[in-house]
Amino acid sequence: MRTLLPFGMKRYRRWTSDENSVLREFAGQESLAVLSQRLDRHYTGVCEQASRLGLSTRWRRCGFPRRDTLMATMHPNVGDLQWAAGFLEGEGSFCRYANRTGSDRGEGNQRVSASQKHRECLDRLSRLFGGRVNSIEQKGHTVKGIPYGLIHHWQVNGALARGVMMTLFGLLSGWRQAQIKRALNKGH
Repeated sequence: MRTLLPFGMKRYRRWTSDENSVLREFAGQESLAVLSQRLDRHYTGVCEQASRLGLSTRWRRCGFPRRDTLMATMHPNVGDLQWAAGFLEGEGSFCRYANRTGSDRGEGNQRVSASQKHRECLDRLSRLFGGRVNSIEQKGHTVKGIPYGLIHHWQVNGALARGVMMTLFGLLSGWRQAQIKRALNKGH
């Protein structure tokens, strides 16, 4: 028999392998409320476990990234941060983009992105900071008559982007720092 707890609280229990497999199976398909009911877990616990497992989540509640946003899998050291700053200094973009709901100046969210023909560097950024790497076929584009092929694009948005901006700020040039300030300051 279960001990009654205050409304909304559930007794802590370890995650079982069955619960983890259900979480893996339905993480990108069902809403947080439905999945937490299915597992008989509180929604914040489900979000935290999904993050621990490195799963894509689609929930914006509790500050968790939306669907298809992968979390970082490495803890960067100083050398990794210096590499990332150098790479994004030359190939990256730091900006604010308009929300779908409002196009007023200053509304929107931050984004850090980079594009490359070769995917390896972008996969490393994804492991360091999270985010997603998409591949886009460039049909009809040629360089000196040779088809361009796939272009790979990495990006992080929102809280993850703000974290990347603030982490790398001191390692970037004055021009990139000004770009980050514009992206972080609402109304500019």
